[in-house]
Amino acid sequence: MDITKRPATIIADDISKYYGKEDPELTWSVSDTTPLAFDDDKDEQIKPTLAREEGEKFGTYTIKCTDIISKNYDVTYEEGTFTILKVESGAEFAVEGAKNVSIDKTDEEMLDLTLTDEDRQMVADGAGVRVYFDVAQTTLNDEQKSKILAVAGEGAKIASGYDINLYKKFYHKDAIQLHSVSKPVTFTVGLSSDETTIPDGYTREYSVVTIHDGKAKALDTTVKDSNASFPASEFSIFAVTYVDTPIDKDSEKESENKSTTQKPGKNRTGDTVPVIPMIVLMFISLVSIISIIGKKRKTR
Repeated sequence: MDITKRPATIIADDISKYYGKEDPELTWSVSDTTPLAFDDDKDEQIKPTLAREEGEKFGTYTIKCTDIISKNYDVTYEEGTFTILKVESGAEFAVEGAKNVSIDKTDEEMLDLTLTDEDRQMVADGAGVRVYFDVAQTTLNDEQKSKILAVAGEGAKIASGYDINLYKKFYHKDAIQLHSVSKPVTFTVGLSSDETTIPDGYTREYSVVTIHDGKAKALDTTVKDSNASFPASEFSIFAVTYVDTPIDKDSEKESENKSTTQKPGKNRTGDTVPVIPMIVLMFISLVSIISIIGKKRKTR
């Protein structure tokens, strides 16, 4: 009696992964229409060699069978689908310990500033990238304080310090720190009530000073509605500083006096006409009139 092989159909399981990740193991199962006999173990009875089409861009690839070994089964193979999923790209403003900080750039603008042509190709292929600022309020050391105050000017005080760092992180790679970008990013820092309370008799001028590569420099700073804004294209240590200057009372009084002094030869509305000179002029006119009248009478 001849014993023939039992027919069996195996199907490659559909599998997916995200771009840049390692391929998961390719698996398979036996079709319900052709079950194995006698509760046979599929992995012992059938040994297929599976492989997917080559390619690493996002999309679908066929899972093929290059070889099947089985003593007891006549095996038919059905292909499966291997899918590489695209990872969403984006930018994020991550803040740790400095909730009062914001930037003027959108996600798209930050990606434009930080991605290279190679990066963009990876994104087009399905890679996911996250560009983010990591901002933390920090305590400055003595060396940093000395450099900052030397730039901020005489009498300057440090209000607050920030450690601002920029990172580019592809999901399948380690994060890369970016120390600069080609165009400035404008940061806005909220000032505390202590930083905006000015002593009586003083004016206050703010400035943001940064330390990058060991060198300190002052940045253009605008203060409005208790917020300090400044542009930066290099990222490291930043400090908000201020200088209080006493108001010169004598200069104020002198300015007020100048503005209220009457100019010679001009009377302002509401000025009083001098009384005594007017009386003198009237008396002289009256005497002249009486003299003229007297002379006329004598000539008659």
